[in-house]
Amino acid sequence: MSNPLPDVFGGKPYAHRMPDGSNNNPLFPDLGRAGMPYARSVAPTRPVPLSSLPDAGVLFDVLLRRDKV
Repeated sequence: MSNPLPDVFGGKPYAHRMPDGSNNNPLFPDLGRAGMPYARSVAPTRPVPLSSLPDAGVLFDVLLRRDKV
């Protein structure tokens, strides 16, 4: 079977994303890899105050609770 990606993209090593998340971007192969530092590229315009966040217990009950086992 032939390589589905052109040679300009680095060929076979970049044909599929690795289980650790690497090789997703041919220019930056470590971008998204497990264990790599993460940084936002856009700063939030209005930070959310902690007082306006819902209770964690309520979120769990609404989103994650199962009715039947």
